[in-house]
Amino acid sequence: MAEKVHFTGIIPYAQIPEILAEIDIFVNVSKRESFGVAVLEASATERPVVATRVEGLPEVVEEGRTGFLIPLGDDATFVRTLERLVQQADLRRELGRAGRKFVQQHYEKEACIDRMIAIYQETLASDRDRHK
Repeated sequence: MAEKVHFTGIIPYAQIPEILAEIDIFVNVSKRESFGVAVLEASATERPVVATRVEGLPEVVEEGRTGFLIPLGDDATFVRTLERLVQQADLRRELGRAGRKFVQQHYEKEACIDRMIAIYQETLASDRDRHK
């Protein structure tokens, strides 16, 4: 296993795209995850994702389209899913392309900023209406 797996430790943010380019499958086995930024970064680089189905990860992984969500603790399904992706390069590419498209459609920087501004404006308007 040591020949196949490399534990990098902390990676400087600027090197993340370079590291993601070296992998075939992005795996996230979090027990808790409020929001999957690392998953989005992997998807943006066209990497298929296999992650645990916890909290915020279903927001950023479309089951069977951009990756797979595995119930926490279901090691057998996790292994089967990884084996399937290792053996099926076409599926990896398909999920990776869909993941990048998902990120572009839902998390493009300018669109996120516009949504955030709209939420702030709605909140401020609602607060003003309550205090009239």
